[in-house]
Amino acid sequence: MSESETRHIFIAGLKNAHAMEKQALSVMRPQVKRIENYPEIAEKLETHIIETEGQIERLELILTSLAEEPSSLKDFTLWVTGSMAALSHAAAADEILKNSMANFAFENLEIALASRRKFKRNCNITKESQPNLICRRGAPVSGASLRHCRHHRNYRY
Repeated sequence: MSESETRHIFIAGLKNAHAMEKQALSVMRPQVKRIENYPEIAEKLETHIIETEGQIERLELILTSLAEEPSSLKDFTLWVTGSMAALSHAAAADEILKNSMANFAFENLEIALASRRKFKRNCNITKESQPNLICRRGAPVSGASLRHCRHHRNYRY
């Protein structure tokens, strides 16, 4: 595979990760507004929202350093699907359980698609040094994602 093809795939992956983080915000923000009886969950969601916003900023820095920008179409499409998912759970009597299971699945998908190891490997393959420097400040996948999945791995709903 040529260097330009590899770079193209790397950029597409960054844009996908950016859209995925935007989708996560579109799911979490309505959830945190609706949680009344579960202050611990609300607090964790608020923390995760802050970390997700940081991930978005980092991804934007990386894209800018590569003379690229996020895909508005991907961002919008995933924002709509995330908003629809949050809305569909709002009507359920067991909204908190549905949200918890959906968030768990989403976090595992996020980890699988945007792991720090994959990101750094792709930086090395494309010979891009600036993204590696930015990545050292934090992976495209947040620590909250990893902790959340490890914490709930053995939890039975």
